[in-house]
Amino acid sequence: MSNIKPRNLLFLIFLAALILRLGYVIYLPQVPITTDAIDYDNLASQIADGKGFSHPDGSLTAHRPPLYPFTLAFFYYSFGHNYLIIRIFQAIIGAFCCILIYVITKQLIDHKIALRASVLSVLHPALIFYSGLILTETISGFLVLTALYFLVTALRKDALIFYILFGIFLGLLVLCRQEMLLLVVIFPLLLALAYRYKKKIGLYSLIAAIAAVLVIFPWTMRNHFRFKSVVPVATGTGSTFWKDSHPARFLEWDNLSEYEPVKSLVKDLDLNKAESHIFLDKALFKEGLRNVSQHPFIYMRLCAEHLGRFLIGSYSSAFYMTRDSFAGVISKKEFGVLAVKILLLIISLFLLALAGVGMFVSRAKLKTLLPVLLPIFYVAGIHTIFFGEVRYQVPIMPLILIFSAAGINILNPARIISQFMKFYECELKGSKKYHVIKSIAKSWEPALMLSNKRIYNRKMNLPFKFIGFMLSRECQANCIFCPVPYKKDLSGKERFMPMRVVKKVVDELAGHEFSGSINFGENGDALLNPDFKNIIEYTRERLPLAKLVLYTNMMNVDRDVSEFLIKHNLSKLTLNIDGASEETYRHSKPGLNFNKVKVNLHDFISARNKAGSSCQVCIEILSPKRYMNLRKNKKINAPYDSPQVIQYWKDFLSAYDCIDEIIWFYSWNNQAKEKRRISCPSGILGEAFFDKMFISTEGDVYICCLDYNTRLTYGNVLKNSIYDLWKSEKRRQIMDDIINKRFKKIGQPCLYCSEKFDYLACYLDFIKHRYF
Repeated sequence: MSNIKPRNLLFLIFLAALILRLGYVIYLPQVPITTDAIDYDNLASQIADGKGFSHPDGSLTAHRPPLYPFTLAFFYYSFGHNYLIIRIFQAIIGAFCCILIYVITKQLIDHKIALRASVLSVLHPALIFYSGLILTETISGFLVLTALYFLVTALRKDALIFYILFGIFLGLLVLCRQEMLLLVVIFPLLLALAYRYKKKIGLYSLIAAIAAVLVIFPWTMRNHFRFKSVVPVATGTGSTFWKDSHPARFLEWDNLSEYEPVKSLVKDLDLNKAESHIFLDKALFKEGLRNVSQHPFIYMRLCAEHLGRFLIGSYSSAFYMTRDSFAGVISKKEFGVLAVKILLLIISLFLLALAGVGMFVSRAKLKTLLPVLLPIFYVAGIHTIFFGEVRYQVPIMPLILIFSAAGINILNPARIISQFMKFYECELKGSKKYHVIKSIAKSWEPALMLSNKRIYNRKMNLPFKFIGFMLSRECQANCIFCPVPYKKDLSGKERFMPMRVVKKVVDELAGHEFSGSINFGENGDALLNPDFKNIIEYTRERLPLAKLVLYTNMMNVDRDVSEFLIKHNLSKLTLNIDGASEETYRHSKPGLNFNKVKVNLHDFISARNKAGSSCQVCIEILSPKRYMNLRKNKKINAPYDSPQVIQYWKDFLSAYDCIDEIIWFYSWNNQAKEKRRISCPSGILGEAFFDKMFISTEGDVYICCLDYNTRLTYGNVLKNSIYDLWKSEKRRQIMDDIINKRFKKIGQPCLYCSEKFDYLACYLDFIKHRYF
């Protein structure tokens, strides 16, 4: 789907989800309404008949949150008492949730995981089944996602209106499910703490909380005036807490009055009045606290059981054909139904396990993913304290699926080893395990070749998603890491890319409405190109949907350039900051001024935050001390201060920025001593060769960003269309040679390439020499 426009992709996701849900609610039998659904139905009927929020006997109540009954009442009043209309409405908003999942995940992580998460949400049985039930799960899931969409957008754009909209939908969520009430306090508080580097975040979080309170407040006042008591949303919290903390375990609602203290309390109460239920609810909450204090270990066991019931389930009771319990199905000897229930349980547990893996592998993005993680852990915590049931997962199920989609990556064997290495890096240092795992890594070679051939067959004819412009072959820095010679022989080469090359390429891209990434900065410093501003202006004007990426050393990005880049919607700024002081910079980047780089980056971040830009800043760190020790086997009198760099800049970066030490570089040599014998790693094949096109200053199109001297080319953009070059026989032949490891035929740069993206081998070597 990589060649489908984003708008069309969202439409296809929505259409697929809608067809599945409408087909289910219209053509398949539905579970009869019982228990909670009967309450919602009765309340809605009373409202539609003009009798207020009351029971069928006419007595007013505060037993249920109001939003869902009022939603049902609107449809009952407009279309009559018709459950099918409600189910169609829920099918529509359930399908719309799949779009929201995609949009939220793409903003927080990336397109690939966003697409996986949305596909999982389209197909997940629970999200389909619950669209047919007269319960709050579907609409509350929609409210969760809508609130998070506005929150994620607010954090990205720093716009007050989105914080207000977040607060409004958070308030509506509370009016739909009262257990979400504490989020009105917890969410703004954590936002203010986690994103404290953002200007006005405390004020904006407070305004969001006020917006939520203003939505809830009218209903709270209605309860106060009607019942002369403070009931923020609905009753039921106290009785539920007492019931599910009782040492007798899992009492049934129908016989609560047989137990003390309920038996004594109800003697003098008129249970036909709401005031009696409010009094009883508050009294039982205190009794629940007494249960916990008197039987703490029993309550801890009950909490574990609540959590188990919340996490583990098949959702099959929401499907008419499988609504009976496992015991009931076995007793009836309906083994076909039993098989379906077991399959649904396996799917549920597998996706939950993947979500756990996804959370683990995404732990580095904890702050970025806080808006998604908080509702998951909050709801799980609430239903651990109170009664847990797998049904209560449904409103947060789309958020869980985001991490399931992230966890799918771990199914890649190379990724499994990579994560294993990270987790056990300290134990592996200098140990026998190092050699064992290295031999295992080599044994992946046959599987790697098969994987590469699969990628080749799948991606060879797909369009590119990335263009790398080598705007300059010159740079004022003489970085010790840089594989490009500082004083290069440029005979026969253009120092800077001419404007005509850029125009030719950009005009072609505009004709195809290109919306991928355009990178300025292959090889030299792009800002040294005298036409740099004209190039940026022309590219942005002709390609308004493209993502513009700049890779620079920041020496030339002063305040004026920063404002210019922000004005023209730069999508990402990538740079190296290889030290926390001038002393370190003298070793790592001779020719650059540390203080100027520091001031320029501060100016850029300030300009971005002031303009409310969503431009991402990505800082990569290479320690000259580690580099010289590991790669050159030399020791230099320079501090290892990468942690200080991270500590300093993280207070200025947003949740969507990134900063990290790129450890693979320490073990990578641009030109190996031995000829290449093993396959290209799938990462570089899938993400570079088949997705990216690189263009030199002369307009030559070359295969790989590691080809610094642009020797392996397959045409020139001034002579041919870039789309014709991409589909050319010469490119296909080069790719075929790479896949089949014919490196001798290819020659440079592949023949002696030491595989920059062979992360596993690099990481192993890094671990082996980590402590010096």
